[in-house]
Amino acid sequence: ESLAEAISILGECKKLGTPIGVAILQIDSAEDNNAKALALLRQWHNESELPILAVSAKSQAELKNNLIQAGANHFFSFPLDENY
Repeated sequence: ESLAEAISILGECKKLGTPIGVAILQIDSAEDNNAKALALLRQWHNESELPILAVSAKSQAELKNNLIQAGANHFFSFPLDENY
């Protein structure tokens, strides 16, 4: 799903009172849009209401820090270590 669609779905679920257990955002680039989207999601849901996991093939420390500051609960880079 695109980010706009995901935000729309989350908004609709909130209106209907349907809880979402977790949001997983796949980040394809270090664009500022990702941090803005996370901040928008955090306006609607706090960290306990909606845990947000950000995953990316990029493991840049700056990207991770920006996403965590914007509201992601955790950041994972992939491929994930299968032995972890």
